[in-house]
Amino acid sequence: MKKKQIKELHDKTEKELKELIRKDKAELVKLRTDLGAGKLKDTQAVNKKRHEVARLYTILQGKELAE
Repeated sequence: MKKKQIKELHDKTEKELKELIRKDKAELVKLRTDLGAGKLKDTQAVNKKRHEVARLYTILQGKELAE
């Protein structure tokens, strides 16, 4: 994820961040399923998505604590 994209995430509201987390977690489940079935060629995609979800949770936590 590029710095510009990360800055854009900081500008989103809590509701938007929660929606992104929900979508990314659903995609992570799909990636793990594909990995187990041997369909996934980019095996690092699971780790990248997991880190992206963690980044979203971190940004969301910061916003909640700032209130």
